[in-house]
Amino acid sequence: MKIKNLNKIFIVGPPASGKTFLSDVLSKKLFIKNQGLDSFFWEKKFSKKANEKSRNLKINKFLKNKKWVLEGSYFGRWTNKIYNQSEIIVSLDVPKRILTKRLLLNRFFKNKKKFPSKEERNRLKMIIKNTEEIKKEITKKLNERKVIDKVIFLKGKRDIRHFINQITPS
Repeated sequence: MKIKNLNKIFIVGPPASGKTFLSDVLSKKLFIKNQGLDSFFWEKKFSKKANEKSRNLKINKFLKNKKWVLEGSYFGRWTNKIYNQSEIIVSLDVPKRILTKRLLLNRFFKNKKKFPSKEERNRLKMIIKNTEEIKKEITKKLNERKVIDKVIFLKGKRDIRHFINQITPS
């Protein structure tokens, strides 16, 4: 079965679940603009939060596009419009062992850091330790927002590949 006419796609999942990868693939395949929620939330990447007014202006401007792919795992009130306007929400539920491997690769090898700071190591340990709780929290938040009927859960590479292959441009 092919899936056509998807114009507004939101991808959620824990850190290193493949949100950005899937967003990039769908963006190219469907010729749709994509964006990560981090670009709205942070003024300077992971060091200074954007103020609420600026963030909301950027989001409202982006959501005016007729077609978009967004990815991220924020659940503040500022994301309500995103969840409500999404035609489909893809929740990535990747196994913990895969997430752990990706987190380590992303943080240490791709960034070419010799050795992470103590703060970075502690943050990573916390993320890895809480992966299952993060995934449960995402599902809980999707239920609370009453958007669960728009959610597709993908549980690994096979599901993700199958989903990508089902999507066709309108």
